[in-house]
Amino acid sequence: MQQTTLTVNGTSLPAWTEGAGPAVMLVHGSADSPFAWSGVASILAREFEVFAPPLPPMPTLAPLPASLALAA
Repeated sequence: MQQTTLTVNGTSLPAWTEGAGPAVMLVHGSADSPFAWSGVASILAREFEVFAPPLPPMPTLAPLPASLALAA
């Protein structure tokens, strides 16, 4: 997977991507990282463009702005 930057509602977010085709976003659990998806991402990347962003509370990522907050 390659690191990239996604811009969502004017906010830049780091993400990892692989493949080409229709987009698929993989969201990890709160105690994990985007790399938890590496095996699945490689398989999906055969037919899709896969995005895997890091989500808080990862120490290298600031909290998401309210406009991008994840609702339960």
